[in-house]
Amino acid sequence: MTGFKVALVVGLFLFSTFANAKDIYVDPSATSGGDGSQAHPFNDLKRVVKSGSIMDGRLYLAPGNYGNLVISKKVPSQGVEIISIQKHQAVFSSIKILSSKNWKIDGVKVRYDSETPKKVKYLVEVGYNSRNITVQNVLVTSSENIEAWNKSDWNNKTKSGIGSYAPGVKILDNIVENIDFGILALGQNSVVSGNLINHFSGDGLRGLGDNSLFEKNVVKNCHAVNDNHDDGFQSWSLGDDLKSGGGVIRNVSLRDNLFIGNETEDNSPKCYMQGIGLYDGMYEGWEISNNIVVVDHWHGIIVAGAKNVRITNNTVFDPTGRKPGPAWIRVEDHKNGKKSTGNLVANNLANSFQFPDGGVLQLQNQIIRNPHLLFVDPDNHDYRLKPGARAIDAGMDGVGPKVDFYGNPRPSGEKTDVGAAEFVK
Repeated sequence: MTGFKVALVVGLFLFSTFANAKDIYVDPSATSGGDGSQAHPFNDLKRVVKSGSIMDGRLYLAPGNYGNLVISKKVPSQGVEIISIQKHQAVFSSIKILSSKNWKIDGVKVRYDSETPKKVKYLVEVGYNSRNITVQNVLVTSSENIEAWNKSDWNNKTKSGIGSYAPGVKILDNIVENIDFGILALGQNSVVSGNLINHFSGDGLRGLGDNSLFEKNVVKNCHAVNDNHDDGFQSWSLGDDLKSGGGVIRNVSLRDNLFIGNETEDNSPKCYMQGIGLYDGMYEGWEISNNIVVVDHWHGIIVAGAKNVRITNNTVFDPTGRKPGPAWIRVEDHKNGKKSTGNLVANNLANSFQFPDGGVLQLQNQIIRNPHLLFVDPDNHDYRLKPGARAIDAGMDGVGPKVDFYGNPRPSGEKTDVGAAEFVK
């Protein structure tokens, strides 16, 4: 049989196998000639994806190395899930999804290695023209071990984690560690939830799309290695000329997140991380609530150019009190002079509060003076309220979220407590 006929037969076989397939198995260590069943898996994931014959179903990956995966212009009708059979044991050098729809990546590992293309910035990237994409339970890392790293290592041996430029992307329950920038969500209607960003040298989270949600993420252990001003969460608006500060970002919810610049005193290179930094507005209709922000910097939460923004029941704490702190919650006017209007700052704990003249209604906020009288164990990052703390029952009912950072109902006592944690007996 000629080579052309062999290729034609194989192609027809692939199509007939995948057309109605629900579960397909791939194992890079398998011999060629498999049929995609669990007993006889395919050995080439790239070929399976490139064939474009998968209409819907699940691709189960056995442990092994899969190199660089590009999903380009693939639009399965019902959706395809790529799933690591053993969590984080199917390993990729990078994953890129371009102009594709209805894909889910679940449980794989993506690491920077010798096969990762030099031009790759984000180890997992979702391009602008993609839709209905989910990245879930993925471990993304530049290195397994950073204990001996210096600033040069951080600058030369890292890639960034997950970069999403498309609308409606879900980034859920991933671990992103030992990287440059953590997670970028540029598109509208993004959901970034339950992720851990640990040991990073850029910004932990970046969010630039309207109607997006960032919740229950943990961002900790920043490393200052260059001139980037490192933020736990950063946003900026883009005008029609794509210059920062020229547009408006609307209706973003930033809630129930934990930001810790330095988890321990020996975190090195140490970082004076800024917490939640919204520097180049306008920001309209944002909700910033139930976040715990622990930073050695004055920017705990800052919104520069705010309209109808609600900042409620956050705990913003500077564990050192030294410069460049102490940490504040601050609302100021846009850098072009446009006034901030219609904003609410209520029931927050912080080392300091800073506001412009007008434009902010302030209700029942408290300054942190002695954290050991206020929190259960601030030295070990337990920011629940102690019995008898003055923040208990000192807030305004009905203006903040109905549950606290830990999921407890609010109020749990006679009145709402101040800060992210509601005291529970």
